[in-house]
Amino acid sequence: MTFGNNSLVLYKVMNEKLNHCSEMVELLRTHLSEKHSFRLEWGIIALIAVEVLIAHNLWVQKILLYTSSKDGHWKF
Repeated sequence: MTFGNNSLVLYKVMNEKLNHCSEMVELLRTHLSEKHSFRLEWGIIALIAVEVLIAHNLWVQKILLYTSSKDGHWKF
């Protein structure tokens, strides 16, 4: 069975298109992975910020309790 010149050209064109599709899929996969990592990073930053705010509020409460005590000792 012989393949004509057109079949060889068609094979090359289809191979190029499949390679292009494969590259596009890899590009999209990389983009989605980076997007997910970006969201995780911001989520961690938000959690750290909440932790800092809670620690700050506890510190302020301790200062207020200390200044409101009559003998100047820390109240816990």
